[in-house]
Amino acid sequence: MSLFAELLLPVGLEVDRDDVEDGVSEEFQDLVEVTGSGSGVYGANLDLEFRSADQSELVSRLRAVLRALAVKGAKLRFEGATDWIDL
Repeated sequence: MSLFAELLLPVGLEVDRDDVEDGVSEEFQDLVEVTGSGSGVYGANLDLEFRSADQSELVSRLRAVLRALAVKGAKLRFEGATDWIDL
């Protein structure tokens, strides 16, 4: 079962969006596919398709990736949810 999510990255990151994408891909390997991305005045985003439905594990592992890259202020929202999760 796939689980879709949007990862929002704040404006002013000291790390490139591509580096975040690489870190996420490396951590999750075959459990994630980046299905889209973009950048704009409000920051950047990655659209993710996870091949795991354990949301708490996914959030924990994403936090570890972002912490290792010194990314602060990121948010995640799973498809169908209205609330953002602070990472």
